[in-house]
Amino acid sequence: MNVRALDKDDLSRIAEYLSQPELAGLTGLSGDHGLTLSLDEITDGVEKWRSDEHGLIRVIDVEDELAGHLRCGWWWDAFTPWVEVVVRPEHRGRGYGTVGARWALTYLFMNTPAHVVHASTPDWNDDGIRFAERLGFERAGVIRRTGIRGGRYVDTIEFELLRRRWEEFDAVAR
Repeated sequence: MNVRALDKDDLSRIAEYLSQPELAGLTGLSGDHGLTLSLDEITDGVEKWRSDEHGLIRVIDVEDELAGHLRCGWWWDAFTPWVEVVVRPEHRGRGYGTVGARWALTYLFMNTPAHVVHASTPDWNDDGIRFAERLGFERAGVIRRTGIRGGRYVDTIEFELLRRRWEEFDAVAR
């Protein structure tokens, strides 16, 4: 397994797996409100990620197959960046997301002035909630009614990981 920079050739492969219905609402793309996006919408979104000067994207590569990707960055405040990890459904449960998330957290805490890292997930994403908590993230709040899925309102759960808590978890993980 390898966490590596995104190549231009990876765009179509990312667009392919992000168009899977199981990932609707989890892609981190603008306009993804629980809908399956078109390949063109996804490709345009990933191109925007590549050109973002306040963040980076990496792919999780397993034997020349993309198992997923991670993104991290900051908007106006480098002290409070965010992280996002997406693993293809068929590759979940093998530790790839954990390795990718730890890579991103190490990058952020060792290369930026971050004192806290944020993450979020829809309230229906039980696997994502457990994943964040296993990494040491703590619930920081809820943003109400951020979308609709299956005819009901969806809330977004916000998480935070303080530097000192990451240092405790990182020491255990080593």
